[in-house]
Amino acid sequence: MSINGTGQYQLKFTNSGADGFWVGSPGANSLAFAQNDGTTRMRIDSSGIIGVGVTPNAWGGSRKAIQFDSGGAAYICNDEAMAIVSNMYFNGSNNKYIRTDSASQVLFQDGSTQFLYAASGTAGNNISFSTAATIDSDGVKFQGDTAAANALDDYEEGTFTPTDASGQALTLAEAAGLYTKIGRMVHVQVRVKWPTNSNSAAAAIGGFPFNGSNAGTNISNGSNASGIGYVTGSIIPQLHMSASSNLTNFYNGTAGVTNAQFSGVELRFGIMYSTAT
Repeated sequence: MSINGTGQYQLKFTNSGADGFWVGSPGANSLAFAQNDGTTRMRIDSSGIIGVGVTPNAWGGSRKAIQFDSGGAAYICNDEAMAIVSNMYFNGSNNKYIRTDSASQVLFQDGSTQFLYAASGTAGNNISFSTAATIDSDGVKFQGDTAAANALDDYEEGTFTPTDASGQALTLAEAAGLYTKIGRMVHVQVRVKWPTNSNSAAAAIGGFPFNGSNAGTNISNGSNASGIGYVTGSIIPQLHMSASSNLTNFYNGTAGVTNAQFSGVELRFGIMYSTAT
């Protein structure tokens, strides 16, 4: 079927009265959909670019876009890149501002997702994007960093049950633990109470969710920071996190604290330590 007309809209669909929807070709090799009052709701230009509520900008190159009247758009390239953008179009050579305002872009390409931003610029000018963050197989990288070693690749939090790690199979009277892991850093909060005992073995509390790892020379075992929040005994111990396992030892100066010295003692403490991964 071929329809010719002198106006830009040639075909009307209606259900009753004056209400209806027009379809026509307002320009060479283009198609538009409009309400009966002439308000254009969607347009497809000669390059296959779709404008929803707006006449699309002159997108170029391999990018085929759907552009919205708010200045937002989504596009896909023949080279498999895809993006969701705000206040941006590509003219075949450069990214351009649609209006005078800031711009942003979420780019999906080569197995990564990039979050890009640009300061406010003048409509029609070139855009220079900066990378706020990238998510790829290494994890999350910030501010354009590409080094795998700098990627944030893990976050988790939860609870655990501290246990006697002195090798004496003591049953703790109280045992509760919380942890948060961000990348290689683990922070644990622990509350324990030793049973009444006369055991002379060196006291140790284990059951931490991750093994420690010595991050380098001149670092005390695997512990980077620790502190005692509450203790009912006369000894306020130093905490020595293991450099290769999931437990901490306790010292009073240079001497290890024994289970007997912690007999009936409640201790609340926190440790921040590093892991291997």
